[in-house]
Amino acid sequence: MHLPTFKNAHGTPILDVRAYVKNWIKENPGGEIHIGCDSKRRGGNIKYSVSICMYYVGNGVHEIYTTETVLSSTDNFSRLWNEVERAVSLAEFLKEIGEIAVHVDLNHDNRYLSSKMYEASMGFIQSLGFKAIGKPYAWAASHGAHQHCQ
Repeated sequence: MHLPTFKNAHGTPILDVRAYVKNWIKENPGGEIHIGCDSKRRGGNIKYSVSICMYYVGNGVHEIYTTETVLSSTDNFSRLWNEVERAVSLAEFLKEIGEIAVHVDLNHDNRYLSSKMYEASMGFIQSLGFKAIGKPYAWAASHGAHQHCQ
């Protein structure tokens, strides 16, 4: 899998994402890996952000992220499904490291467009062996990744 360049909070590139996360887990036993993706449409483009949030249980998060801007030739359902696919693809790449929770920016509440994809997305993620988390608990997507695609 070819990964785009990830960066830390200071903008420093992470050259080997798998080794970086594996080392963080080694140094933080009991830490958790959470992956989230969000996107924002801007004119003719969509900016996607994917975050790996390494959770120091009870003590905050260390996050690395990547962003990518693509031409916006998709409808909202396709854009949202692309968010799910990006997060799952990264989780698949990192799955040898340990348990991973995949956060998706989808809401089960019928008042929101994303509710139409909620159950299918949760089932897809779980079928691959990952913990699936949607709104309102999907902080790695709705806070972590969200801030980088604004």
